[in-house]
Amino acid sequence: MPLFQFGTIMPLKKTLFLAWVLLAVFACRPAARSNFGVDQWSGRLLDGSVIHFSQIDAPKLVLNFYSPTCQPCIQEIPALEHFAAEAAKRKIPVYVALESSPSSHGLNLPADATPEDRFQAIRNRMMEDIQKYSMRLPVVVMDDNFRINPEYGTVTGTPETLIFSTKPLLLRYNFIGPIGTAQDAATIERQPRYQFALERL
Repeated sequence: MPLFQFGTIMPLKKTLFLAWVLLAVFACRPAARSNFGVDQWSGRLLDGSVIHFSQIDAPKLVLNFYSPTCQPCIQEIPALEHFAAEAAKRKIPVYVALESSPSSHGLNLPADATPEDRFQAIRNRMMEDIQKYSMRLPVVVMDDNFRINPEYGTVTGTPETLIFSTKPLLLRYNFIGPIGTAQDAATIERQPRYQFALERL
């Protein structure tokens, strides 16, 4: 009797055969991998502590790239704070991220400035915006190996909001430009760009 003629196999054998087939299919499926090198991204919070984004224990992660010299970034702050509050309800952290190049933030440092000098200069400049605009989101200064690249980079400019899934860290959506520019909650929630970003969470 042929082994795999379903009409002649006992019900238990059918079940075991199907289980074996399913196991083989899922075992052969390639595992999800991080993309664009984002699993290597890390930085320092303003208190100096190091953060590795691949180790974030959350269902998703959001990074908003900001610069104090970027006027659309400043206009976006109310919408970003509102967006972060919605993300928090889903246990999704949102970070404001800055490139580690002082010149990107309007700062002039000597050529021999150390990485610590650069970090402190960016930190001090960012503290001005935090106080001026009542920013509440955690801020991270990206490591030196990260660069915003307008032509070929994963991040092409500011503001830019990246939404990741985690475990492994995978870039799922890159939202270029402000997610909203309104200043009050009711208007923010009606803006199509804001609604579109919220749907990506």
